[in-house]
Amino acid sequence: PDLRPSPILVLWQMAATVGTLVGAVCAAVLGAGCLKAAQIFRKIQTYKRETKAKNVKASAGFLVLTTESSGTQETPSALCARSLTFFRINDEVMGGKSTSTLVFEDTGLVFAGEINTNGGGFASC
Repeated sequence: PDLRPSPILVLWQMAATVGTLVGAVCAAVLGAGCLKAAQIFRKIQTYKRETKAKNVKASAGFLVLTTESSGTQETPSALCARSLTFFRINDEVMGGKSTSTLVFEDTGLVFAGEINTNGGGFASC
């Protein structure tokens, strides 16, 4: 009798081995992708927390509009009754290097910073 395994059995075993290897590679790639996504999510959450800690509050009545044609100033009644919160957003959230500051001084709200345009960049208030 011929003791060699049948060709179909050999092919089946090879397919099972290849399938296991492909599955292991897919699991590793998926795991690495999930790890990277978790790292990005943590970085965004940290940025949001740190940015909110630097919010600047302006007292009620801070906002004054100047009418261009007459030069008169008005305080919008809807905004007059509550304080306003301002915050800054830089490209740091996307890995950029731009920086900015936001402070409320006697003269008003002061937003200053430096834009790094190497690969894009932004800072806003």
